[in-house]
Amino acid sequence: MDEAGFDQRVFDEDEEAQVKVALEQAYLMRPMRSAWRYDPKDAPNGKPMCAHEVNSIRLIIAQRDDDEWWLITRDGELQPLEGIAMWAPLESALG
Repeated sequence: MDEAGFDQRVFDEDEEAQVKVALEQAYLMRPMRSAWRYDPKDAPNGKPMCAHEVNSIRLIIAQRDDDEWWLITRDGELQPLEGIAMWAPLESALG
């Protein structure tokens, strides 16, 4: 919970253990080089994807909601991001 007492998790407690395993696996995946997109405005809304923050090479799982970007932590919590430099669909890392 954040300081205002709001639960920022994406999933409810029943799904929490499965989500943590899925997020851990997602953080281990690497998208194909050709899958990366460089225009953050073209990213689909409300869908988790692989991403790199501006001025960072760290791979993260993020989600875009309208013009805001959110980091999805390994615990399933959402945290605001300043910006994304590039993104790739999670599906591109599967195969």
